[in-house]
Amino acid sequence: MNNPIIGFCGLTHLGISSAIASISKNFQTICYDENIDTVNTLNKGNLIITEPLIEDALNKKKHLIEFTHNIKKIEICDIVYVSIDIETESNGVSDLNRINKLMDKILSHLSYNKILIVLSQVPPGFTREYSKIKHLLFYQVETLIFGKAYERAMYPERIIVGSADPKIGLPKVYLNFLNNFNCPIINMKYESAELTKISINLFLLSSLSTANKMAEICENINADWYEIIPALKLDKRIGSHAYISPGLGVAGGNLERDLTTISLLSQNKAIDDDLFRAFNKINKDRKSWVWKQLTKIFKDKIIKKIAILGLTYKENTHSLKNAPSLELLPMLEEHDIIVYDPVVEVKDRFPWCKHAKGSFEAIKNADILIIMTPWKEFKDLSLEIVSKEMKGNIIIDPFNVFDRLEIRKNKLISIVIGS
Repeated sequence: MNNPIIGFCGLTHLGISSAIASISKNFQTICYDENIDTVNTLNKGNLIITEPLIEDALNKKKHLIEFTHNIKKIEICDIVYVSIDIETESNGVSDLNRINKLMDKILSHLSYNKILIVLSQVPPGFTREYSKIKHLLFYQVETLIFGKAYERAMYPERIIVGSADPKIGLPKVYLNFLNNFNCPIINMKYESAELTKISINLFLLSSLSTANKMAEICENINADWYEIIPALKLDKRIGSHAYISPGLGVAGGNLERDLTTISLLSQNKAIDDDLFRAFNKINKDRKSWVWKQLTKIFKDKIIKKIAILGLTYKENTHSLKNAPSLELLPMLEEHDIIVYDPVVEVKDRFPWCKHAKGSFEAIKNADILIIMTPWKEFKDLSLEIVSKEMKGNIIIDPFNVFDRLEIRKNKLISIVIGS
């Protein structure tokens, strides 16, 4: 059997990462986007997303991929994925207008014997609404993690597929493609698959929320959450991969969206949603953690220059969606602020911020250093040099980036979540 031709419609983070995984598995892949500027940029070799390993992967197999603004090109595809990122409104509700329009456009060009797969994350019930079409329609759970998107697309733990009737089984051509990823394939109803993605994120959110709340308690009773973490990870019921490192609340949009979706679903079905409200409150509270530390410092010290390292909501991504830095910066407009991030700037949003070209340029003569994103290059900074370059000696280090012994050795003071 010849390899099927794979199509991806929607060249956002999800679509690009998934498409490059497809060519890495030696499948001819056609990528459509309605934005001609996006297509032109990709055709010039500029990926528009920041992800480890992905640029090399594209260059190795670029003869297998085509980026196009012509929707008719998908007509030759055997399998077409709908792969746009689902945007959220300010209240966290999914905006489905764009995907609905894209679905209609795809269906007008896809013959009935072709397979259409919704890869974009949609709320339960979305795929069933389209099940009356004559195409073979499926929902495949995306496992995108910003900063690990290509890795996750290439090496999934399992592939979860939603079907109109899972008893029928998956088409041979679709199964042929999925088997190349060498992992279990779980077939279930549309609604179960749609809810599985939300369930995964809510379990992660429950761990993060518990970690953040316990870290807050540690801060108030002279305990240290980072001393507790190793003991928890050695418990098999929790595990070494558990999401129990505290942080500045969730960001990026995906977990927030799922929290909103499940709350609305609960309310519509008259199910108590107090648990999800609690998660939301903990998340919002922790986003103000850095500001609370600063207000304590401002009472005792005159602070002029503040250096901020990291702007993106997490390392290894260019995304600023709901990033804690964007909540902190407006509160510091009266101060001398200089920021540095390896991949983004915020000159348009905060024109009063100075932007450094590197970490040490930002740190020089700073009264306080704040780490807002735990990029690896920040972890590798020499604290001896940091100490010499700074005017002050206070580092607000929410993510415990720096070694505590090195901090003390260089006569610095670190303020860490959970300690």
